[in-house]
Amino acid sequence: MAEENGWVVFAQVASPIVALALGVVGVWKEKIKSWMSGPRLDLEVHQPQGHFTHDQRNRPMRYYLVRVRNDPNRDAALKVCVRIESLHKLTANGSWEDRSPAVPVLLEQSSGLGTRVDIRSYDAFNIGFMGGISGKPDHFQIQIHKQFFSVSSEVAPGEKMKFGLEIQADNLPPSKPKYLMLTWQDNQPTQKCPWSAIPVLSLSD
Repeated sequence: MAEENGWVVFAQVASPIVALALGVVGVWKEKIKSWMSGPRLDLEVHQPQGHFTHDQRNRPMRYYLVRVRNDPNRDAALKVCVRIESLHKLTANGSWEDRSPAVPVLLEQSSGLGTRVDIRSYDAFNIGFMGGISGKPDHFQIQIHKQFFSVSSEVAPGEKMKFGLEIQADNLPPSKPKYLMLTWQDNQPTQKCPWSAIPVLSLSD
C-alpha cells in the first residue's frame, strides 16, 4: 500500500514537469520548423552604375535599384522594408563624418507600391541621385524622401559615402545591417548622360 501511495505521489509531482517539458519541446519544434521553412533574404545592387532618367522638372538624375531576394522555395517574407539606418561621408582627412538621418528612412518600392511589400522571390527599392545641383554640374544630391523624413546630402566626384541598410520583415527576426559603398566611375559626357563621373553603388563590409 505504501508503495502504491509512493507511485501516486510521484505521478502527481511528475505530471506537471512532463507537461512542461512537452510544451517546451512543442515550442522549439515549431521554432525549428519555422526556421527550416521561413524566408531567407539577401541584398544586392542591380546595375551598380544606376539608370539615367529625369525628375518631374526635367532635371537629369540617376536612380539605383537595391534588390531584396528571397529563396522561392521558402515562405514569403511579409511586409518587407529596407531602412537607411546610417549614412557616413569620407572626409578629406580620411575620417568618416556622420550624416545619418534623425530617424531611419524607408526606401520606396520601385513599382510605387509603398515601402512595405511581401516578397516571394525578389523585389527592388529605389535610391536616387540628382545631378547638377547648386550650379555644380558634376555634383550629385541624394534624393530619398518618404512621408515627413528624408535623406538629402551632397556628394562630389572622388568623395565616398557609406549607407547602413537594414532589412525588416514581420516574420523574420532583426537582421545585421548591410552596407552600400558609393564610389565613382569615369564617364564620357553625352547629351543623355552629361557627367564626367557617375556614382557607383556596391555592397561593402
